Amino acid sequence: MSKGFVKLMENEDSTHQINRLSVPHGHVTTKEWVYKHSELHDQIQYIRVFPEHKIQRPLPKLKDGSVNHGAFLDQQTVESPEAFVAVIPQGRVWGTVGFVASPDNMLLSDVSNWFNTPADGHPAFAKSSLPTVCDFEGSVAVLSTAGWWNYYHWLFDTLPRYELLRKSHIEVDRFVVSFFPDSYQTDTLKILGVPEVKMIRCTEMSHIRAERLVIPSLPGFMGRIPAWVCEFLRRTFLPSEKPKENGRLRLYISRAKAAGRKIINESKLLDFLLQQNFQLLYLEEIGIHEQVRLFSNAEVIVAPHGAGLANLVFCTPGTKVLELLGPQYINPMFWGLCSHIPLEYRYLIGEGEQDAAEVNAFSSGNYLANFAVDVEKVESQLKDWISFK
Repeated sequence: MSKGFVKLMENEDSTHQINRLSVPHGHVTTKEWVYKHSELHDQIQYIRVFPEHKIQRPLPKLKDGSVNHGAFLDQQTVESPEAFVAVIPQGRVWGTVGFVASPDNMLLSDVSNWFNTPADGHPAFAKSSLPTVCDFEGSVAVLSTAGWWNYYHWLFDTLPRYELLRKSHIEVDRFVVSFFPDSYQTDTLKILGVPEVKMIRCTEMSHIRAERLVIPSLPGFMGRIPAWVCEFLRRTFLPSEKPKENGRLRLYISRAKAAGRKIINESKLLDFLLQQNFQLLYLEEIGIHEQVRLFSNAEVIVAPHGAGLANLVFCTPGTKVLELLGPQYINPMFWGLCSHIPLEYRYLIGEGEQDAAEVNAFSSGNYLANFAVDVEKVESQLKDWISFK
């Protein structure tokens, strides 16, 4: 360790002097920090795994020839950030969501995402102190992410960080990860081959300083899933045998047991769908292996927007998807996912007034608003996909 690096950790500015309970005093991206300090320590690394690139998606084809909602138009071409793995000696990580700080106590904003909150407003800066630091020898890799408790974020944010580690060929001694025991999360970690003895399961009181902190980047912004993530998930979790063409399923995913975004008139919708041989599913009651099997064998899927649609990544190319969107929360993220496989995607916006553009669906709570759908419109969307009874 060079004298310059020691000086960096001690920090000559006494107002910013690091102690075991200090919060970050500023923010910077990982790449900026590495490039500024790489000459101070021979173990500082930055490995680019996938380059920054544009993602272009074909717009959904609306049956009535109307114009797509602005949420889709705005996301037709998006940027996917560079994917990398960085190694920072004496780096720190804390909490269940894996916020990361450099040795000189700068928040590494791009790998400390809190649902796309701007760095200046990051919740880390609202704290008065952090838990006591626990030091670990060797290389400790960060897998924890915001939203780790959610099925979508687990599949598309947490697990792909392991793939970046694999591609970087960096040897890792321990893994910092948040998970629920005896769940789909432990099942997927086992499939990836993450040894349980190497896991450091985080709590809100976790605060770890590693001899070498290994930091995979976050796969992409919400709704901007890169193709490599889909390829990784399909390669890892899909069964080797192809779905049977004569046994394709029609699935309806219900949110009746979820916290919100329920279909108010679901019983009427089910009267129609069950007549057409749709299978009613509550995904929270089904293990991940069975979810993968069901979606990979699906012919048509109808569902309100929700994390369970992350399973669309396992569908056979050409599977038909009708997503039901609440008028107060129009999120095109699963259209973006469908474009990678590719799947035939349509959406139907539920009944009611749409919010003004300046209304934030999350701060207002409208992202969980229940809504009704016009069953005749659902029937119209499906009639060229299936033969009605």
